[in-house]
Amino acid sequence: MNISELIETLQKFPTDLPVVVQSYEGGVDPVTEAKTIGIEKYKPSEWYNGVYDEVADSPEKALLIFSKFNRADKSEKHTATLRQGSNLSGIETPENKVE
Repeated sequence: MNISELIETLQKFPTDLPVVVQSYEGGVDPVTEAKTIGIEKYKPSEWYNGVYDEVADSPEKALLIFSKFNRADKSEKHTATLRQGSNLSGIETPENKVE
């Protein structure tokens, strides 16, 4: 899927619908970031590894959409926000980014 196909798909849904991604072990987390990354096809390995590996200097680029909530390096502040419940208004965005 490329960005134009993603936009076409997203246009079929209500614009106020939250966007989530799968969490590490179970459940789902809110999307908090999107960024361009370099990718390379991952050499066949274990079933739980992705199709691509993130490689900073790769000429092949992709858009990565992810959640800080399911990253091992998440801060206590993010964890506390997640524990407040399903109200997504506390999610960090570029406009309210915590430094």
